[in-house]
Amino acid sequence: MTQTATEKRNNQSRYIPPEQTEALRRTVPDDPVKLPPGSLACEGCGVAVPTARPTTSVTPSTVTSLPAKPVQFARCDSCKAVQQQAEDYVTAHPALAARIGTIAVERVESVLFGLAIIGQEATGDLGFLLPRLHPAAHGVRFANPLSLTRDLCSPYAWSHVTLSQRAELKKAYAAALRDRLSLSAPPVALRCPSGGCLFCGVASVPRAAIQVARGGGAQAATASVWRPVLVSPNGLGAKGPSNIAGHVCPDCNAAIEDAGAVGWPARAQAVVTYVGRENRAKAERLRAMLADDFPPQLPAWGAFNLRPNARPWDHLRRVIDRI
Repeated sequence: MTQTATEKRNNQSRYIPPEQTEALRRTVPDDPVKLPPGSLACEGCGVAVPTARPTTSVTPSTVTSLPAKPVQFARCDSCKAVQQQAEDYVTAHPALAARIGTIAVERVESVLFGLAIIGQEATGDLGFLLPRLHPAAHGVRFANPLSLTRDLCSPYAWSHVTLSQRAELKKAYAAALRDRLSLSAPPVALRCPSGGCLFCGVASVPRAAIQVARGGGAQAATASVWRPVLVSPNGLGAKGPSNIAGHVCPDCNAAIEDAGAVGWPARAQAVVTYVGRENRAKAERLRAMLADDFPPQLPAWGAFNLRPNARPWDHLRRVIDRI
């Protein structure tokens, strides 16, 4: 039976060259294979390394079924190059090393491993990718104490990495790309959920767009920035029988934390701190006034029925200007 021209074209369109088949195969997991004699599995990508000299040994976690005897691993040439690249990067970025400490190389190395798994080139700014990619790449090494295998190796590099791990790496990389876009975005105004800070009266606080993006978005960032409080009217410098529910901004929350409670000492500290940013001499004069026998009461914004302030403590602007 002869094929029609359409059938021939369909068969040709379904043909995948061997090199493309191999490339596709390496994008999905595969079962481990028996480790060849005289070889050790690479601690990173898992391939067999023809050597009997281990570079590290890992003790299985107690949650595995393996005996507690350490499993020895080596490093293939590719993973050695990754290690060197990570060390060079940390050496060239001492601030990163100072912030993270002795695990800096391990974390940068994890980022490089993650990029290799999803087929992405390593950029120069690995530190920028670190917050997103390291959590997703932390457990991809073949020498993972939670998933150790003895006398086995990967048939090809990273074949042990599961589909869910690969998906998380791609998701993290996409988030890092969005982070990069947010570097040029304007600050995000995080609005007070209850209208204004009960102390200073501002309706919103600005945060860098990348900080908001890495914090889980505007809603999550708002929840982390604005502290909910339930206070008595007296704590705000007002009178009344019922407690007042609302929120305080980070600066006013810091004053409350320093004072230990919502009240006049916290309000005074918050106003002094704010005035000090504009005029240190005026802040010292205010501090002296607060130490007097009859100090100003400095009622909070929440003691009044006012619109939110354009600037912190604007409802006390006349008092502040006269200091």
